Amino acid sequence: MRYLILAVCFFGLMKAQAQDILLSGEPAACEGDTLFATALSDAFFFWNTGAKSNELAITASGSYFYTYDGPLGVLNSDTLEVLFHPNPLPVSNPNPVSCFGAQDGNIEVFNTAGVPMASVLWSNGASGQIIFGLAPGTYDYTVIDVNGCQTSGSESVVGPEEILLNIDVIEQEEGLLVSVDASGGSAPYQFFWNGALGEANHWVEELPLLLSVVDLNDCSADSLIALSGLEMRSFNTHQTNGVYFFAEESELRLYPKAQAPKRLMVYSRTGQLIASLHHPQFPIKLDLNPGVWPLWRTEE
Repeated sequence: MRYLILAVCFFGLMKAQAQDILLSGEPAACEGDTLFATALSDAFFFWNTGAKSNELAITASGSYFYTYDGPLGVLNSDTLEVLFHPNPLPVSNPNPVSCFGAQDGNIEVFNTAGVPMASVLWSNGASGQIIFGLAPGTYDYTVIDVNGCQTSGSESVVGPEEILLNIDVIEQEEGLLVSVDASGGSAPYQFFWNGALGEANHWVEELPLLLSVVDLNDCSADSLIALSGLEMRSFNTHQTNGVYFFAEESELRLYPKAQAPKRLMVYSRTGQLIASLHHPQFPIKLDLNPGVWPLWRTEE
């Protein structure tokens, strides 16, 4: 886009004629842009920068004084005022994901250049100063201020590793000693044995035993420790309404996490409702037809 600069009287010299200089460039010139002041006549212009040319490349704010020989040998002069707006100086503030597999991180961006932001565009398609619901990863952004100047950057959202449990069961005369070594997540951990808070080492007289390990962010890993010969199933990490089971032949036993759901519904794979239980008392035993593996859902 090109803009006409109207000349004004300067130092008593003859006023330069309108349209003697044409300024090309964007209307909101920003740091890093280049504007060109071009003479609209064949005369050479003398600039206060020392240049002698009918075109001047301008890259910084300032006053640009020029003179040239006009018609009839009359000396013309004028001053061209140019302003370059500062580019945004963004600072980003990330908040990490709470649990492995979750998408609850966020990033907020501020402009420290002192100019209000007009918009922030993100590489995931979002827009706005702050974005939510983020999984771990790197997110690019572009900050555009009210002057149309822009700066791009990137920020990373981190998250904890999956909570992993290394469990040992040692049979002794006093009973069974169950020991767990937890890693990942965000320490310290709490250990719940069949819903009761305990230590990393736990004595029991018999199995099965439901273990829930909860970290600092209330993320959890769970394991159903069962007798040898039973098929064990467990569901990991941050779910809050999981139900855990093990089965032998046609009997299904269900165990809750640390807090039991208000309602439990068990379905067959074909969608048939097998059981609907309100405020169930765990553990639950259900007789199933041979070969039927169920599905279920719970309500908090």
